[in-house]
Amino acid sequence: MSRDQNYSIKQIEYYFTTGETKINPEPVEESSSDDIRKDLDTILERLELQEQFNQALVMKLDEQQHYIKESLNKRDQLLLESLKAEMKKKRFFNWFGSDKS
Repeated sequence: MSRDQNYSIKQIEYYFTTGETKINPEPVEESSSDDIRKDLDTILERLELQEQFNQALVMKLDEQQHYIKESLNKRDQLLLESLKAEMKKKRFFNWFGSDKS
């Protein structure tokens, strides 16, 4: 059976366990090369769109990173200026305070 009808071992076991009932394989639809080509074209189009999306996303992320970095630099600069002004005030008042002692 294996050689004559090209049955697998499981198919042969089934044949003997079911009282020698022949196995009728279900017909399998074969895809035409045109269908495969259309599917491949669709996949390639979607891949191209995904690549464009990924590039746009990377650009937006770079812009956001630049914006965040600039914002933090400005914040840090303002904080430093504020601290310097406070230090000048303290020195000024300490100078007056040291005269009184």
